[in-house]
Amino acid sequence: MRIAYLHTMYPKEIANIERNRSEIYRVSLNEFKGKLLCDIRIWYLDADDNYQPGKKGVSVPVEKLDELIAALQSAKNESSNS
Repeated sequence: MRIAYLHTMYPKEIANIERNRSEIYRVSLNEFKGKLLCDIRIWYLDADDNYQPGKKGVSVPVEKLDELIAALQSAKNESSNS
């Protein structure tokens, strides 16, 4: 029952962050084999000005997001100390 429920809700777009004029970073939640994932992927504009998913990206299990956020914050702090 849980998997059927997930299929009705996901993928769910969370944010689009401009990378450049023709690409964005898209953050979304998705389900794969019954597991909830946070997908961070580069999307590009095609010839018809529609965004398409690129090959570059990462899918992180949602239970690992706190660790990822802490690592990203550490990287941000380290870069501001340089």
